[in-house]
Amino acid sequence: MKKYLLLSLLVASSVYADTTEQIIADDELSYYKPFSLDMSYSNDGDAVLTGNLSYELNDNWRLIGELDTDKYWEVGIARSFYTQSLFFEASTYIAEERYSAGMFSAYPTQYGVTLLADVNYNWYTSEDSYTDIDRGTVNVNRSDSVDFMLGLSWDMHEKLDLTYGYNRVVGVGNGLVYFESLEPGIPSISGDLGAGKDYYYHDITLSTSISGTSPYITYTLSDDVNNSVEFGIAIRF
Repeated sequence: MKKYLLLSLLVASSVYADTTEQIIADDELSYYKPFSLDMSYSNDGDAVLTGNLSYELNDNWRLIGELDTDKYWEVGIARSFYTQSLFFEASTYIAEERYSAGMFSAYPTQYGVTLLADVNYNWYTSEDSYTDIDRGTVNVNRSDSVDFMLGLSWDMHEKLDLTYGYNRVVGVGNGLVYFESLEPGIPSISGDLGAGKDYYYHDITLSTSISGTSPYITYTLSDDVNNSVEFGIAIRF
């Protein structure tokens, strides 16, 4: 879930307020959007449509969810709070293959720039199975991971913001693989896969604000060849 993108779409335009409390109290500004819809295209030609929904339970708590056309889903809950100069949001959610907990923070400056940070720990619960009907089944349990983001959002114009995020995902612990043999004379074996892949990617987002909506475009540059472009719109009801 690219939650920091939705949380920061209008953050930069709020930096003229004197305090974070004033920023959050302003009816015209929000650190997150109740609903967003986007379409992403990768280098290999795949297109994925994703919907994100946020429902406010009260001033501090909200429910969050995500669903895309690849049948990936996430459901969670988040609590926001703030100090004199910082905004925080703690969240936890479950997905089809893992559950996660994390913290997002934003620091608006008086120079048209908001500093952003996000960190999450992911516990993987699913098991991937690969079956050869003649030889057996290979079951793979992935290692847990920590992903974090450091970024900034720049208020280029009254209604135009540029957001950059450096993202890194680091494997934690060891994954396991187990081969269950179906052939006589070939034993079943298990082994240690080691920690998951350590990789990074960059997100660059250009967004605007039009009558309670925020159209945006995001380019994701990865350390592999699977770069992507995403077009979307976030809406406040």
